[in-house]
Amino acid sequence: MTYGPMVVGMGCHNAFWADGDDMQYYYVPEGFVRKYGSRAGLRANHDVTLIGWDDSVKKEYFTLNLTAFGEDLSYTPPGDGAWIIRNSCGTDRHDEGDFYMSYYDYFISTDVDHAAFGQIESGSNYNHAEA
Repeated sequence: MTYGPMVVGMGCHNAFWADGDDMQYYYVPEGFVRKYGSRAGLRANHDVTLIGWDDSVKKEYFTLNLTAFGEDLSYTPPGDGAWIIRNSCGTDRHDEGDFYMSYYDYFISTDVDHAAFGQIESGSNYNHAEA
């Protein structure tokens, strides 16, 4: 990445790990959020670090089969590709702390509490900077 890693927000909810306990492939589908999000209390609630991407990760790796509100549901992202994410939980989870999040994840950086900045000027560039 040209400018290094970037902090992003995500909705961290256990039901959306496509591979269960292995926790390598994560995807919150827009269709689920629009239909059940408010009833399920879904929201962006966790900061992670985006460290890269891989356009070749197959969309099928993110297929979710879950039961919610009495319905059996299945979701697959509309396309391939994933962000490579480093979690803040340490190296004992995921693949040494890293996992894939579908490009089509609903919550990635949708919350106003999460922001990314690049090429920030030094505060010493200003004579009267106030804290």
